[in-house]
Amino acid sequence: MSSAPLQPSTRDSIVAALLMLLCASAVAIMPNSAKLTYQEGSNSETVLFLRSLTGVILLGMYLAATGGVFRIPASLFWTAALASLSAALMTWTWYEAINYLDISLSVLIIFAHPLIVAFYYHFTGVSLLTNFRVFWGAAAFVGLAFALSVDLANVSLTGVALSGVSALFATTLLISMVRINDQVGGITTNFHLALWSLVLFSVLLAATGSLQLPTTGLGWATGIGNGFAYVTAYVSFLGAARLVGGSRASMLSFLEPIATILLAAALFGERLSPAQWGGVALVAMGLVAMEAPKGTWAQLRAHLKKKLSPGRVS
Repeated sequence: MSSAPLQPSTRDSIVAALLMLLCASAVAIMPNSAKLTYQEGSNSETVLFLRSLTGVILLGMYLAATGGVFRIPASLFWTAALASLSAALMTWTWYEAINYLDISLSVLIIFAHPLIVAFYYHFTGVSLLTNFRVFWGAAAFVGLAFALSVDLANVSLTGVALSGVSALFATTLLISMVRINDQVGGITTNFHLALWSLVLFSVLLAATGSLQLPTTGLGWATGIGNGFAYVTAYVSFLGAARLVGGSRASMLSFLEPIATILLAAALFGERLSPAQWGGVALVAMGLVAMEAPKGTWAQLRAHLKKKLSPGRVS
């Protein structure tokens, strides 16, 4: 990855924001479609296997049809392996964490990773943070806590530790993916991520004998749909990262749990409280503040100063 800070254009920033909206929508579909697949006779290991298999087939067909490159440079081989292992361990540690911890608090801890990623790129000189972006990034995180309606009544140190480890694996996953993406593009990167995941879950299923395929057509549809959403989410994220850098793309991923909450409310009839809606609004404000075109806020301050100037005649 280049050491020079990225300076994306306004157009690139807008396209990246739209890609992250698509990514957030796909991420929202993933847990909800997985839940529906479980209800139709499957289990988490099998759903993750089907997701990876779907990704390999879809992305492989696309690369073959477009004459794309399947191979990645030998220097990135272990980076791809690390990304896939991190993805698997991120999921496993999160699933373990929710055995000890309220799911809302677990998700909040895991979503510290956009801030960790942003600080990583800041200290490596790739994308420098300003006080303004740090403030609004922290505000978005606080908003997420309200949106998730975090319950602190029963806090388990084991659950907190597992969620924190999951956040670190998520950080490693994103940084590794962006490194590969910068050299070979999102489709090839995602193909290798899906391929490695398929190998890992195939070994797991073979070792444990826990393969549990869906028993209905609906279960197969939601299981395969989970794979479509998986491909869409990762390709969209990597497309955004290629335009505006991993730091800004990771910050925009605060949209993901918000989209998941809203979709779950629509699908399962869950109602959001006023505090949760306030959290959603604060996340939106934080992201708009951080992603507004360069110079927007300076122009707004100048306009307001002119309007409020005591010597101005109306």
